[in-house]
Amino acid sequence: MSLKYKNDAAYATVSLVGKRRAMIEALIDTGADISGIPISKCVEVGFEVEGFRLFRGLFGAGFLPVFRGRVELMGILTETAVVGLLNEESIVGRDLLSNFKLSLDWKEKKVEIEDPQRNEDEESI
Repeated sequence: MSLKYKNDAAYATVSLVGKRRAMIEALIDTGADISGIPISKCVEVGFEVEGFRLFRGLFGAGFLPVFRGRVELMGILTETAVVGLLNEESIVGRDLLSNFKLSLDWKEKKVEIEDPQRNEDEESI
């Protein structure tokens, strides 16, 4: 499946499943250990707050809320913790990406993501 490529970055459509459901566009961030969703969106879908953790990143460090919820990427629903972000940009980190094969072709501006398990299952049928 091809991902959206805009502003020199790859984006995936992700579904957040809490007490309510929402679809978002999220930046693919292979440097992020954990996926991040804006706090406002976590509250909107009804994700539960687990607590606060110290996060370090490119712009410094700080304590941010951690929410528990279900996130769907490419049809795979994962119960996971996400960091609540102060801005309105969502990111998909390695906590979700580790389930997939990700191919980046920056020269051609193409990004492909696939579920290796699903491909193995289809080949064996």
